[in-house]
Amino acid sequence: MEIKAKIISSLEKVFASDEPEKYEKLEKITALGGERVAFQLIYRLVADKEKVLYRAHLTPRIDGELAEHVTMRRVAQIPVVKPIGEYNDDYLSGGPGLFPDPLLPINYGGKVYTDWNLLDSLWIDLEIPESFSGDTSLTLTMTSDEGECVFSEKLEIEDIGVSLPKEELYYTRWFHTDCLAS
Repeated sequence: MEIKAKIISSLEKVFASDEPEKYEKLEKITALGGERVAFQLIYRLVADKEKVLYRAHLTPRIDGELAEHVTMRRVAQIPVVKPIGEYNDDYLSGGPGLFPDPLLPINYGGKVYTDWNLLDSLWIDLEIPESFSGDTSLTLTMTSDEGECVFSEKLEIEDIGVSLPKEELYYTRWFHTDCLAS
């Protein structure tokens, strides 16, 4: 089984029809103590014509000093028939297709599935503890159902050595039920 995979920025929108080579590999992130940082792991199953393998179940895993502070979710693709009225160059896509949107929990006993020739993505949040200092790394791996490691890569995490101050800006949304009554 062959998987094309890489770690990329959380700022990227990953469409199922894209090629993994389109995205720049993320090798290092910097963070403050108490900050939440995010990144993505994109992956695609390369067709194996000998085994006629069109779907694979993979088990993602993260190891490292901060692994217990990681939340991993699957980026689902939703069908969109008409994303915009008029098209201009500022839109990522003007036509119908599958668009990345909801972050869903990983089910199936911690496994994710991927279909042949579709680019999938995992959204990974890392909560840096306020007490953390120093540089470290996370190792992201994916293994097949047969136990074969099909992807393994390290992401360096650089601590700036400062913690975020306590939030003092409070934001509230008011919902007035009386305006709904007739």
